[in-house]
Amino acid sequence: MSRGGETGYPSISPERCPSGLRSATGNRVGGISRLVGSNPTLSVAAGSRVGDAPARAAPADTMARMSTVGQPEPDAPRLPFPAFLTEPVELVAEALLGCLLERTVDGQATTVRIVETEAYDQDDAASHAFRGKTARNEVMFGESGHLYVYFSYGLHHCCNVVTGRSGHGSGVLIRAAEPVEGLELIERRRGLEGVNVTNGPGKLCQALAIDRDLNGHDLRREPLRLLAGGLEPGETVTRTTRVGISKAVERQRRYYVTGSRHVSRR
Repeated sequence: MSRGGETGYPSISPERCPSGLRSATGNRVGGISRLVGSNPTLSVAAGSRVGDAPARAAPADTMARMSTVGQPEPDAPRLPFPAFLTEPVELVAEALLGCLLERTVDGQATTVRIVETEAYDQDDAASHAFRGKTARNEVMFGESGHLYVYFSYGLHHCCNVVTGRSGHGSGVLIRAAEPVEGLELIERRRGLEGVNVTNGPGKLCQALAIDRDLNGHDLRREPLRLLAGGLEPGETVTRTTRVGISKAVERQRRYYVTGSRHVSRR
């Protein structure tokens, strides 16, 4: 989504947004509400402004939702891999809100729901890809749907979903998520409880045991899978400037689920 609430990006067709699916854990998961027209008029949630841009809910003619789900059925299919990752990075960053990350370690699964993202690409001075392909960032220039992991300031790891076409460096930083399954294990890894366990990119990587060993990992496969999801009824998205950068600070490329208790900041 470009600044000003308009986009020239191609639409993500309904056929690429499957409906009526249930998660393997039986948790209620919203739909992939990602039909972005060529020039949508976005509505503003009443009385809700956060950061540099208002919260937005797309109208019916530009957004379609999967059915929400309740309890699992014995033959319920697993959620599919998102089909929109080759789209422009800003569109993907917003579309990933509500998708799931499912991590398996030693047979134990933890699942989180993505609630905050940031978009980066090679045309962005704040991006690792800005100065071209290197040994460190080469995953960003590869096939979409892989994981790019880096060690930030010698303190913690951060993970990104690679997007776009091969050869064009782009990715979406996963800034925060809401625990869905395996909360006790997440809390043990973090050594604390509450919303602080996953409300930041470094915290999230520690909670899911993500490090450089997973750099380049195909997110279609275990032990870390990205699963399609979306916004719940009534949820909206806020777009604002990014966090913790010193270049391209004016660009509104951060997206989060408005009102979520699990975002890193509002």
